[in-house]
Amino acid sequence: MADWNTDYYSNFSLDVAEEALKLDYLDVSDVSKDEKVADSQKTDNQEEKKPKRVSDPLEQLKKIEQRMEQLKKRREMILARETEKKRKERTHRLIQNGALAEKYLHCEEISPVLFEKFLTTFVSVEGFDEIIQKVRRAVEVSEVGAAANE
Repeated sequence: MADWNTDYYSNFSLDVAEEALKLDYLDVSDVSKDEKVADSQKTDNQEEKKPKRVSDPLEQLKKIEQRMEQLKKRREMILARETEKKRKERTHRLIQNGALAEKYLHCEEISPVLFEKFLTTFVSVEGFDEIIQKVRRAVEVSEVGAAANE
C-alpha cells in the first residue's frame, strides 16, 4: 500500500475526493437526540441499513483506494466509449462523402489510386482554392439560415 500523503491523491478529480469523503463515517455524537430516540424505537426488521462504522484508518484507506480504482476503471470505459463513438462517426462520414464523390464525379469504376490522381489533378487547377472557399461560405450561410428557421 502506498504511503498516505496529500501528493498521492493530488492527481484525482474532485469527484473522487468527494467519494472518498462519503466513505468517512460520522461520529455517533453527530446524531441528534431525536434521531437517537427514533432509532431506539425501531424493531430489528425496521432497522435502516447503515454502513458499518470503520474505526481503523488503514481499513478506511483500503476502502477509499478500492473506490478510486472502480472510478478509474469507469472513467476509462467512458473514454473508450467516446473514442469508439467518434471513430464510428468519422467512418460513417467518410463513407457518405466517398459515395457522394463517386456519384457526382462518375468514378464508380476507378481504382483508389487513379481516383487520387484524378483528385490531385482536379484540385491543382488554378482558382480551385477560391472556388472551394466560396462554396464553403455559401454552405455555411445556408446552414445558418436553415438553423434560424427551425
